Amino acid sequence: MEISHTSEVVSAGSQTEFTTLAQWRNWTGQDINSPYGNFVNEHEFRGTAPNQQLRVRITPQAPIGSILNNNGERLSGTKRDIENALRGEAGLGYDIGADEFSGRLYVSDLEVIDILKPASYREAVGPNSDAEYIMTTAPVDVTARVRNNGALATTRSQVRVRVYLETPMSNNTLMNPAQYNSFPIVDRVVTTNLSSGQSKDIQFNIPSWSPQPYFGMPGYNVPAQFSTMSMNVTPRYRVEVTVNADEFNPNNVFSKDVRFYVRQSQLRLLLSVRGSAVDILTGTPAANDIAARLNADSLQKSLGDLGYIVDPASGRYDYDVLDRASWAPRSVDYTIYQTMFWSHDLNPLTRSERDDIRNYLGSGMAGMKKNLAISSARIPSLHNSASIVSDLNFVQNALRCQLRAPGTPFTPNYSGRTIDGRAIARGNSELVSRTGFAGDPEPTPALVSMFSSGTTSGVVNAAYSYRRSDRSTTDSIMGTATAGLTANTVYLGVDWRHFARSSSPTVLRTGVERVVRGILDFFETNGGGLVPVQVASFDAKARGKNVDVFWSTSSETGLDRFEVERAELTTVKAGDITSDATFRVVRTVNATGASTSRKDYSITDQNLAAGTYSYRLTSVDKDGSRATTSDVNVTIDGEGSGLWISTISPNPVVDASTVTFGLAEAGRVEVLLVNTAGQEVATLVNETRSAGSHNVRFSAATIPSGAYTLVVRSNGLAVSAAVTVTK
Repeated sequence: MEISHTSEVVSAGSQTEFTTLAQWRNWTGQDINSPYGNFVNEHEFRGTAPNQQLRVRITPQAPIGSILNNNGERLSGTKRDIENALRGEAGLGYDIGADEFSGRLYVSDLEVIDILKPASYREAVGPNSDAEYIMTTAPVDVTARVRNNGALATTRSQVRVRVYLETPMSNNTLMNPAQYNSFPIVDRVVTTNLSSGQSKDIQFNIPSWSPQPYFGMPGYNVPAQFSTMSMNVTPRYRVEVTVNADEFNPNNVFSKDVRFYVRQSQLRLLLSVRGSAVDILTGTPAANDIAARLNADSLQKSLGDLGYIVDPASGRYDYDVLDRASWAPRSVDYTIYQTMFWSHDLNPLTRSERDDIRNYLGSGMAGMKKNLAISSARIPSLHNSASIVSDLNFVQNALRCQLRAPGTPFTPNYSGRTIDGRAIARGNSELVSRTGFAGDPEPTPALVSMFSSGTTSGVVNAAYSYRRSDRSTTDSIMGTATAGLTANTVYLGVDWRHFARSSSPTVLRTGVERVVRGILDFFETNGGGLVPVQVASFDAKARGKNVDVFWSTSSETGLDRFEVERAELTTVKAGDITSDATFRVVRTVNATGASTSRKDYSITDQNLAAGTYSYRLTSVDKDGSRATTSDVNVTIDGEGSGLWISTISPNPVVDASTVTFGLAEAGRVEVLLVNTAGQEVATLVNETRSAGSHNVRFSAATIPSGAYTLVVRSNGLAVSAAVTVTK
């Protein structure tokens, strides 16, 4: 249950809202470092009731592999536990809970903690509970968090990602849980080095994986709720990350089910609608469904009339459509688009919808503005009080207006009356008219005033006004048009379906078509026009100490050059990275300038130090206007330079195997084989070796079948790898 600072009930909550730690993490972004597991049996009561003490059981021996052991953050104000024992002795991590104890570690225990990307909140019940719903651009990469719970450092540990596609039968029958094909469409292995107790976020750098939407997939039926989004929504995928077998295998695999909405629009233009798939031609549809469907259809038709098309056969996607009624409400991400037209119904905006719009507008940047257009008569009257639930702040600060009494310019309705263009389509007039559809309410548009305060930014103007002869009020403003540094916003107080097109064949481009054209002109005039370059893809991949940056465009108009920029990221703690906030141009590439076909570009950023870097691409037009892509993070892994295990081949070992290891500096080397009890069962090397790579033969003739750990020690360092002997 969520309460505001004034004790107002913001959300009553439900018992299905946060049933898993993953839901909490993905929705709030909090507690990403919290472990998960059952530790109840690791405790005992000491003493005699009622004076008992709850403590970790340490006799006859402390628990092994406990999630409580060395898994907590160090707290500057809490140095000792409940019994005054010093926390984190010998530089180890704090134990979780009030009781610090000396737990036992497995020699070798890698854990896949979580898949951080792709990730989104997953509904617990309802039609969207079948997967995590994720809005994204292609290609898609995977990032997983891996932890070394073992006592020894590991080197060249293999971490594997596999992605499986849902079977046609599973999709067509809406099976939950889904069934997946046995062969992966992505199978990639990376190696990493982890010291004892260390967690690391592994980016797999998958080369060009683009989840496949329903459109064009033979054998896959499009679920009814996604019928108007078949070119964007995909079947379900299973993403699975694994590490090699070790002493504790239950934590070696982590998987999740995901469904994607993939941006296709080359203009980064989105129509966010409600009820686009609702059938209003049969039965007795509700007024809300009628309004939702007619608004969505009117808006989409206007773009078609203006020449914006979606034609997969020719590879042209001018705009995308998202039906909010069919997508998981907590999984919406509009920030991947530059321009958004919003179509609504008769209901208030939900809290998620308002937050999504705020996040979208807040993601704009100078030179890369966000554009938003909303046309809805009821929003100002439905959000007209200062409570958090009503959220007048949204109307005032996001839409830059507020309701004026009596709320509408003429009663009982405004059908057959006129509005005049001011900041939008100046000099043109449009007719407001009823649709004539049975059960559809009459047009009662909103009467508003412009809003500005000390916290608002940008210049707000009247978008349209109600004609003096057609209104009964002194106030006349129908909507607002705001030009800001990072966002342009247009709010209109008439629903999209109520802009009437002229019946005269000699009067062209009137009604909603001309309104939309006027909005697009306003965006372009104020620096938010549809981008002169359509960047089809942008990505960066690590290759040794180098990073390959590559991108492609589907069209270019009046473009001068590209600037590849890099910023160095600094790790603060596990899961958190912060930038030094300075992007520097590392390479400038001349653009083709004018093209309607695909053009590919690439550069190599060479000789980078170990660390994590963020890359972005800025396109510069010939008139100096600039547009910047989203950031792509790349990690150069510099660990393991002192001591490493390259390969153990073959592994599992039947008769014999060859171990390849390396040293950065000459020194005495021990290569040992350790069993699950931590006992040394074989010494393969115990001598001085030179710097470089070395091979040693490992015979399993006298070693029983089982799981072992190969340990290499030299110059104060130790690394390990899992070995299995099978006879």
